[in-house]
Amino acid sequence: MNKEELIRKYASLTGDTIANSRDCVAKVLEAIVEGLKETGEVKINGFGVFSLVEKDESIARNPKTGEEIVVAPHKVCKFKFSKALKDSLR
Repeated sequence: MNKEELIRKYASLTGDTIANSRDCVAKVLEAIVEGLKETGEVKINGFGVFSLVEKDESIARNPKTGEEIVVAPHKVCKFKFSKALKDSLR
């Protein structure tokens, strides 16, 4: 499911317009990003936890040339789903 499909699904579940649904989905995603920026973690009970993880500098290899490349330290976002979500997907 992509973002547009999520918006249409939300609209069909709530009976709201596509325009209002697009705004709601955008605000939820914005709130998740802001939460990650502020605290590094966003917990949604019954769904899961988004968290930021620091990655150290590492060496990667260009698959075409075999040349080694230094990858700078950076942050990645991880998601760990809740037991309730896991159980609902079985």
